[in-house]
Amino acid sequence: DQSKRLNDNRAVYRSRLLLDDDLAARETNLARSYSQLGFDQLALVEGSKSLASDSSNYSAHRFLSDYYATLPRHEIARDSELLQALLLQPLSVTPVNARLASDGLDFLQDFGTAGLGHGEYARLFVPGYVALRADAVGGGAGTLGDSVTVYGTAGKSAYSVGHFHFETDGFRANNDREIDVANAFVQTALTASTSIQAEWRKLELDRGDVSITFFDEENFFRAGRENVTSDTLRLGFRSSLSPYSSLLGSFVYRTLDDRLDFGNGSVFDAKDKSYLLELRYIYQKPTFSLTGGLGHLKDKFKGTPLGPSGPEPSTSAQLEHLNGYLYALFRPTKHVAIELGASADAFEGVGFERNQGNPKFGLTWHASDSTTIRLSALRTLKRSVISSQTLEPVSLAGFNQFFDDVNGTDSRRYGAAIDHAVSNRVFSGFEFTRRDTFFPGPIPTEFLPLSERIWRAYLYATLSERLSISLRYDREELRGAQDAFNLNFTSESITHKAPFELRFVHPTGWFALGRATYVDQKGRYLKFGSGATEEGADRFWVADASVGYRLPKRRGLIALEVRNLFDERFRFQDLDLANSRISRERVVLGRISLGF
Repeated sequence: DQSKRLNDNRAVYRSRLLLDDDLAARETNLARSYSQLGFDQLALVEGSKSLASDSSNYSAHRFLSDYYATLPRHEIARDSELLQALLLQPLSVTPVNARLASDGLDFLQDFGTAGLGHGEYARLFVPGYVALRADAVGGGAGTLGDSVTVYGTAGKSAYSVGHFHFETDGFRANNDREIDVANAFVQTALTASTSIQAEWRKLELDRGDVSITFFDEENFFRAGRENVTSDTLRLGFRSSLSPYSSLLGSFVYRTLDDRLDFGNGSVFDAKDKSYLLELRYIYQKPTFSLTGGLGHLKDKFKGTPLGPSGPEPSTSAQLEHLNGYLYALFRPTKHVAIELGASADAFEGVGFERNQGNPKFGLTWHASDSTTIRLSALRTLKRSVISSQTLEPVSLAGFNQFFDDVNGTDSRRYGAAIDHAVSNRVFSGFEFTRRDTFFPGPIPTEFLPLSERIWRAYLYATLSERLSISLRYDREELRGAQDAFNLNFTSESITHKAPFELRFVHPTGWFALGRATYVDQKGRYLKFGSGATEEGADRFWVADASVGYRLPKRRGLIALEVRNLFDERFRFQDLDLANSRISRERVVLGRISLGF
C-alpha cells in the first residue's frame, strides 16, 4: 500500500506513461496479496482498479481470471479475462494451463482444484528457457487430478504444451465425472509491436448428473449420462498501433459431439460446428480510455434421437449472433472514474430472435485515501460464445456483467458498494446487487423471469504479521419462475451465509487455514418428475481446514485439505446448480504443485 502511494515520487526518473504501467502492476500485486490473505472483496477492488488504470495491462486480466475461477457462475468472466491476458502478454509470461478456457470445468472449485498452481511465473529477462509446471490433487470421493505444462521460449517465439485430467465419484450415485483436456499454444513476435498466436485444445468429458440442487439429494437423474468431445482451434493477434492504442483479434473454430444417454434406451446425439470472429480496439490515456469491438458467431447444430428401435429423424438448426460495443472511461478528477458504454446484439436462436441495445454505467469514487464507493447499472444479452470466451470488457466498476446463463437471456444488473479501510490492518465494506433476468423457456416465444438480490458485508483484519481473519455475511434472495427445461428449479429462496476464516502464515513457509460457515436457508422448489412444488429448509454449520508448506524460492507448495470436517449432513440449494462451494460430505484432499 505504501509503495503504491509513493508511486508518483518516481516521476522525475520515468515517463508518465511508464508510471501508469507501474500503477496497474502494483495494484495487481496488491490484489494477489489480498487474495492470499483471504480478503477476496479487496482483491476484486484492487484488480478492477488496475484494469481501470490500464485496460491493456495483461497482469490485471490474468489476476481477475484467477480470481473468477473461485466464484460460481463466472466461467465466462474467468475465461474471457484469460483470453485477453494471453493476447496482451509479452512472450510467455505465464504458462497456459490446460484446465482453463474449457467448457464443463465450472465444477472444479468444489473439489479444491481451482487452486492448482501458485505464485508468479514471470521470466521476462531469461531468453531461451524451458520450464515445467506440475500439479496434482487426490483424496476422498475417488478424487484424482493432475496437470502438467511444459513452456518456454525459442528466439522470437514462446510455446506451452499441457494436459489436464480430473475424476471424482461425487457425493451421491451418478454424480461422477471424468475429464481430460490437452492443449498446445504458440506465440510469435513478428515485430516489436505485433505478435500472433495459435492454440489448439481437445476436451473429453464423461459425467452423470452433476447438478447439486432441489434441497433434496434424492431428486436427480439416476441413470442419465453425458459424453462430450470437442476440438477447438484459436488464432489471435495483437498490434500496438501507438504507445496509447492496440488492436486485438481472435478467431475460434470448434467441433463438438455431445451424446446424452437418458438411461431408458433413448439417446440424443448432437453434433455442432461453430466459429467466432472478434476484433477489439483499445485506446488508453491517463484521464481517458476508449475501447470498441465487433463480433460474429455462427453455429450449425444437428441432433439425432436414437430410440430402442434405432435412429429417428434428425433435426438441424442454426444460431447466429452479431454484436458490437463501445466503452469509454473518463477521469474528471484523480479520484473519480466514470464508465459509460453501450452494446448492441442481434441474436437468432432456435425458434426465436432478439435484437437488443444495452446501456452500461459504472462509477468509482475514491472519496478518501481509505474509502472507495462503486456504482453500476448494466444491461446484457447473454452472448453466444465458444469456450466461454469473448474480447468484450467483462466488468464495470468491479461488477461482472457476464454470467453463465442460457443463450439469449436478457439481464439487468444494478450494484452499489462501499469499501473502507478502518486502519492499515482493518478493512470493511458493504455491497448490494440486484439482477433481473428473462431467459428463454421451453416455448420459443416465452421468456421466464428470475430475480436475484444479494446483500454482502465483510470485515477483514491482519491480527499480526502471521495471522489474518475474515468475516462475511451474505443474504441471497431468489424469486422467479420454475423451469426444469433450463434447470431453474427454485421458485423462491432466502439464504443467509456467514463464513468466518482464520489464516496463519509462517516465514518458514508453513501455512494453515480454518473456516466455519453458518447457513440458514428456506425456499420452495420444483420436485423432479412430478411437477409439484415442495418446501425445503435447513440450518447448519460446515467447517473446513487445511495445512501446507510453501517450498523455498517459490518452487511450489504441498497442502492437505479437509472439506466438511465434521461430515455435516444438510439440505441446501445453491445459486449455482452445478457447483457449490459447500461440500456435501467430508472430503480429504492432498495437493502438490511444483515448478522448475
